[in-house]
Amino acid sequence: MKQYTEDLSVQGRSREIEVKVADLRALMREKQLDGLYISKQEHFAWITAGGDNIVTRFVEDGVCAIFITMTGRYFICNNIETQRMNDEEVLDQLGFEARGMWWFENRTMEFIRELIGNTGKFAADVPLEGASDANPMIRSLEKVLSDNEVGRYVHLGEVFSHVIERYMATIQPGDTEKEIAGRLGARMWENGLEPVLLLIASDERIYKYRHPVPTDKKLERLLMISCNARYRGLVTKITRMLHFGKIPAEFQDQYRKTVEIENSMASASKPGVDELVPYNIAVKMYEDFGYL
Repeated sequence: MKQYTEDLSVQGRSREIEVKVADLRALMREKQLDGLYISKQEHFAWITAGGDNIVTRFVEDGVCAIFITMTGRYFICNNIETQRMNDEEVLDQLGFEARGMWWFENRTMEFIRELIGNTGKFAADVPLEGASDANPMIRSLEKVLSDNEVGRYVHLGEVFSHVIERYMATIQPGDTEKEIAGRLGARMWENGLEPVLLLIASDERIYKYRHPVPTDKKLERLLMISCNARYRGLVTKITRMLHFGKIPAEFQDQYRKTVEIENSMASASKPGVDELVPYNIAVKMYEDFGYL
């Protein structure tokens, strides 16, 4: 089996970016575009091979945007962020030329028109005057992961599993769901992972709510942690369960069947397979197990 490892070097990231820029320019030619403006956090991370333009967490746009033309690539941000984008996100070393403005200015459209002319056509992933929607074309490319992106996903999964499983060994009855969430978030940050979703349920709340946000309820016997972590723009989810005392046979049987359904869906999820196939497999298995 092929082994994937992430390459965080400037050279490794630059090679990844060159391929993505070439693919974008091919789509730009097809759609007769002169420029492409990329601001959303997930798209920024994709085009910069793991870069981060986030300051305020949990909002859609970042503080720095990428602008691709047929001959150049640039980053647009205000003076508060420009130096950090070069020092810590190494955008200059990755081949992006700065277009900066004072923090109280908004010269985005001015820069765009300087680069592609007043009659140039461009697309953007956020609303901008005169821009068409860039999201479909960007997402069509994001669906196919590069080897380096797969390497980052492998790293994310390994670290995330290690962090959450070691942490769960420290949880005790009497801990509140909020306390459990807070300490888990700290462990994730310490290991380079950003918590973007923390669902914590104990005892009866597991069965009552599909999305159990943490509360002040104290853990008695059964705990479920379901959380999402972000690493260099990529997000994955992990669910783990913890039980104190002898596990009831009924619960063990339900857990085994749930894992079997999930594994069957994962096994059926392959390139070229319609997304309804794993869904229909799950529906059939739920029916066979008597849950529908």
